[in-house]
Formats: sequence, C-alpha cells, structure tokens
Amino acid sequence: MNNSSAIAALLPTEANHFKGRYALWLGLGFLLLGGLTTLVSLQAMLMNGRINGAIITGVITTVIGILCLIRPYFSLAPNRLTVYNLLGNAAKRYPFESFGHLTIEKSTLYIENGHESREKVKINRWMVKSADWKKLKQIAGSAISLRP
Repeated sequence: MNNSSAIAALLPTEANHFKGRYALWLGLGFLLLGGLTTLVSLQAMLMNGRINGAIITGVITTVIGILCLIRPYFSLAPNRLTVYNLLGNAAKRYPFESFGHLTIEKSTLYIENGHESREKVKINRWMVKSADWKKLKQIAGSAISLRP
C-alpha cells in the first residue's frame, strides 16, 4: 500500500462519517453533579415534606450528562463538518471542497473557503474527547499532503 492510499484509508467516507464525541469527563461531571443534586433534593423533600425546586436542576443536569455521553459533538464527512447540539439536531454545517481545506492552529479548527479566507469552526477543543481530537488532527494533517 503506498502513502496516498494509506492516507485515503484514514479519511472519512460518505458511508462512514467520523463522529467526534464529547469529552468523557464532561459527561461524567454533569452526570455526577446532577445525580448528587437530585439525591440531596430528594432527601430534603422527604425531610421537609415539601417539593424542592432544586430537584428540577438535578434532573436536567443528569440528562445533560447522559446526552454528553451518548450524542456526538460533531460529524465529519467528505464535503462537510456538522456540529450538533445536545439533542442531536444539526446546529451548524460547514461545507468545504476537500479535507485539504481543514487546518488546525493552536487548538482551533479552521475551514479554508478559498480566496485566502477561512472560517473558524465553533468546536471547543476542551469539550472534545482526546482520541477524537487526535484523529481530527490526523485527518487535517494528512489531507494537506493530498492537496494537488
């Protein structure tokens, strides 16, 4: 296998998009915080015999934690990058011509639009799972070598 076919094997296809996930610590942090808030609120409700409004905050925070663990943060296809919200709906799509238009500088992903302009992608490095950020960097770096 030559170098260009090895690089092409690394790149996502239309049938097999690369999905970047939220950082594990982020989902677990929300889950732990939400679970703890819910338990403390339940205990207060049982002791006082009244509804405690903090239980709503605890349940919402728990749901956010679960969604961070199961939903993708972004998806990379051959001609677009899609950023999702926590509910799984597409929040923003960034079209591009080829993977060679992706660049990462100082933990920020940019998409080159041609004519010396580029757009900053709204993906926070600290929210991305480390292995997924590493793979995104590999895709962006290897795609540069495929440019004509």
